[in-house]
Amino acid sequence: MFDLTSRQKLNRGYSDGLARAVEIAVSPLLMGFLGRIVDGWLGTEPWCMIGFGAFGAAGVITRLWVSYDRDMRRHEAELPGRRPAQPQEGAA
Repeated sequence: MFDLTSRQKLNRGYSDGLARAVEIAVSPLLMGFLGRIVDGWLGTEPWCMIGFGAFGAAGVITRLWVSYDRDMRRHEAELPGRRPAQPQEGAA
């Protein structure tokens, strides 16, 4: 039904999706756990846990945004009939 290259692309897509899902779930939890440990040492519960968890979530969102933007730029560059980039005025 599928040829080999389309099957490889499909499997690669599943793999990338699973890796991103795990990253989205685990990174803020891990950072929150580290914050909980720091809270125990400093006696500041729950502030470091909340801060570290938020920092982990912001990091994941930033990483996903940057990788999505990079992938879309690469995809757009491969499109047939793409016009060359126009130089911006005032750019040195």
